[in-house]
Amino acid sequence: MEKGNFVAILNWPVLDPLLVWFFVSLFGFITLAKIMSKSKWERRIMTPISVATFLLCLIVAIGIL
Repeated sequence: MEKGNFVAILNWPVLDPLLVWFFVSLFGFITLAKIMSKSKWERRIMTPISVATFLLCLIVAIGIL
């Protein structure tokens, strides 16, 4: 991948924490939307997946600090 310069395009140290925190906030809002959903199946199935994704992104974001 590095020979194709794909990694060099995304090698902006300032942008990395911003993107991670963007995804943390995005998955936080998605989790809130799943919790407030009218569909019981969406609340039962998708909410735990959304919470797990939010928490994993949060762990990565805290690790970057």
